[in-house]
Amino acid sequence: MFRFESPIFLYLLLLVPVLVVIRLLYQRNKMRKLKRFGDPQLLNDMMQGVSKYRPAVKFWLIIAALIILILMLAALMKEYLRPGSSRIWSISSLTTRWDS
Repeated sequence: MFRFESPIFLYLLLLVPVLVVIRLLYQRNKMRKLKRFGDPQLLNDMMQGVSKYRPAVKFWLIIAALIILILMLAALMKEYLRPGSSRIWSISSLTTRWDS
């Protein structure tokens, strides 16, 4: 079982879908402008050095980093059971002490 020390930070995860929608709208607007600018086939020939995948990969890596950062802010706590004792919550297994 997992708990969070500061679950209020989990509300920041609502930013992720908002950022994805903004990205999709930006991409759609960019494609519209390119089609209005000229022939798509001609533009593809002129923009051979432009990567199709790099902006998408960069965006999703930033989103993954944002999700990890938000989860780190929320401070995941693990549940540990000591024999003959009650539950102990710890932020990480490295800082857990079994003091009597």
